[in-house]
Amino acid sequence: MYWKVSPRPCVCLWPAAAAPCAMAEAYQRTAQEDRFQVVSLERERAIRCCSENKDAMASSRKLPHLQGILFKYGSKSNQVAFKTGNYKQQVVFIGGLTDGFLATDYVEPLAKALEAEKWSLVQPLLTSSYTGFGTSSLKEDAVEIELLLNYLIDQEDSEGFILVGHSTGCQDIVHYLRTGGHCTRAVRGAILQAPVSDREFRATLPETQPMLELAERMIKEGKGEELMPRDASPEAPITANRFRSLCAYMGDDDLFSSDFTDAQLKALLGHMSRVPCQVRSAFSQLWLSVELSD
Repeated sequence: MYWKVSPRPCVCLWPAAAAPCAMAEAYQRTAQEDRFQVVSLERERAIRCCSENKDAMASSRKLPHLQGILFKYGSKSNQVAFKTGNYKQQVVFIGGLTDGFLATDYVEPLAKALEAEKWSLVQPLLTSSYTGFGTSSLKEDAVEIELLLNYLIDQEDSEGFILVGHSTGCQDIVHYLRTGGHCTRAVRGAILQAPVSDREFRATLPETQPMLELAERMIKEGKGEELMPRDASPEAPITANRFRSLCAYMGDDDLFSSDFTDAQLKALLGHMSRVPCQVRSAFSQLWLSVELSD
């Protein structure tokens, strides 16, 4: 009786009636473990390859693409706008905090749909666009919206506008139509898409209340236009005035909070009934439309 053990991968030869020896078992077990390791490495490599291919496919996915005209509507370097279509009626899209060009997924299909109806889509950059919101204000946004509309009337012979606001951009539209620049008479309607309460959202963050107290102290000390600590707004530098506007009860930006009474809402939004106005709020894939009235 004898045992013959081959080099790995292991093949053990023994008489049928004999039990395998410990050495043969060890070699066979080691060979199996090696094969498992090879399989595991191949599987890991395949998973990594699939992941890389998925990332490559995501990066090659078709991104929004629009052709149009980039133009300046004011003297400041950031006062530029992008217009799609060359028509006498314009939809002006105002984005929210940190937004700029192509702020939402629906901007591209909106531009194409408007083209079919012979309307242009205008996307302005305001001083508050991108990371500029923290050192700007609704008042400054309203001045720039008036400047844009005035340019389109004087230089493009515009015959009317519809203002579309997204998120905090809704506050810009409400404030602009309340302040009553002379170009507001050319506004045919307004759409407030996903208006939100920045105050109610920020109230859920633990750092908001102490930072709001700091902002109040800074304003009382005449430092309202000075910047707050980075923790107040990690996404962009922010002044005490703008922080209070966004976070304080009845601050300038506090227009859509759920704890307002009907009387408060009428005082804040009642003037919106002067023009046809819709509030459109995205919920999953459903759209709810509510017309504002007296």
